Amino acid sequence: DPAFGYYTQLTLEPGIARIDEVGGAINDQSIVGTHFFTKASFEYRRYFTNQPKRTRQDFDAPRKVLAFRARAATISGTVPFFEQYFVGGSDTVRGYDEDRFWGKNMFITNLEYRYPIQRSFNAIGFVDYGGAWGGYPSVNSFSQSNKIDLHVGYGLGLSFRTPLGPIRIDIGFNEQGRSRTHFIIGTSF
Repeated sequence: DPAFGYYTQLTLEPGIARIDEVGGAINDQSIVGTHFFTKASFEYRRYFTNQPKRTRQDFDAPRKVLAFRARAATISGTVPFFEQYFVGGSDTVRGYDEDRFWGKNMFITNLEYRYPIQRSFNAIGFVDYGGAWGGYPSVNSFSQSNKIDLHVGYGLGLSFRTPLGPIRIDIGFNEQGRSRTHFIIGTSF
């Protein structure tokens, strides 16, 4: 549960995909076969507080925290459907179904304000912005985009600190005003 500082991660992941058959609405047989691919991703987190640094005596004292995260990723090469990036839900853009958007490209930003109500409870306001694009075509009623397609989610949450870690419930709203409840064990980031 960081209150100040930053975190940066750059990942490069090479892989080999062997695709034996293609099903569903995908009629492109050129993806069948063995393909090399590379996944590249970048993540940056930053935490701000205007309160004094914690000491040994108040290590677990609650803090008002403004938390920011940005993630971007891309895939070069041909990958199976499940190797794409998936966006939507409790860890990405809240207010949307889990894994609602998918593709070979992803961009997400999250901004949260964590306000302590008491020692074990936090109220959280959040705004999420992001999406995934450039992947396999639509599945069932979920349409996809080949061009950059970003979406906004926003809402409120409550976090309760337990001996096993935080438990959190968020109510997120999407661009159409529909709500979705997300349950998280741990922090969102």
